[in-house]
Amino acid sequence: MKQFKKRQNYTSKQNLTYLVLLVLLIIFFATVGLRFVINASLYIAGFRNNTQQEQTQSDNDILLAPELFNIPDATNSARITVSGTAHKGDSITTFVNNEEQETFTLDEDDFEASLILTKGKNTIFARSENKEGNRTEDSETYIIYYLSEKPTLTIDSPQDGTKINNNEILVQGTTSQDTSIKINNLPVVVSGDGKFTYSVRIKEGENIIRVVATDVAGNEEVKEIKVIYEKD
Repeated sequence: MKQFKKRQNYTSKQNLTYLVLLVLLIIFFATVGLRFVINASLYIAGFRNNTQQEQTQSDNDILLAPELFNIPDATNSARITVSGTAHKGDSITTFVNNEEQETFTLDEDDFEASLILTKGKNTIFARSENKEGNRTEDSETYIIYYLSEKPTLTIDSPQDGTKINNNEILVQGTTSQDTSIKINNLPVVVSGDGKFTYSVRIKEGENIIRVVATDVAGNEEVKEIKVIYEKD
């Protein structure tokens, strides 16, 4: 009987100990544990937010070089206007022959820029810079020829005022390289050394043969010769 009571008292003390430990654990998790869970959640949320901000910043740091469009191969004007595109808010600087020409800030993605050329060959490109001062790579470099002088044009035959007794005459001449020829508004083949030959039909009486030489920049040289067709 005494052994049973001792065993019962021991069990009661053991249960009480477990109960106290359980209560202490509950109190621990209700205070320290809850604070730990909250802090861990805030840390994870902050980490995700920082990661997103870093990703956004990384995306913003990707700078694309500006693009230029509709660049002619040659022009007869010392000043031309080119169009292009870049990122809104960026600062654009244009260059001609590696010298800065104009700097402006974009109100929108598309832009136009006026460029002053020197005679002969010109290289042009653009560069952009964002608000943080980060520069892009240069745009593609383009070559433009500024040609202000007319092409040469020589009519070797016939001579002005020539009289013939048939209705067909051979027109021969020379011009500058990279120049096209039209005779009486019809295109004529020009050889690599600038020579051309073309047969023209004429009517009885006085005829005007008009020869136009046009270079790649649009400069023109015009010559007219008079040929008289008299039947025998």
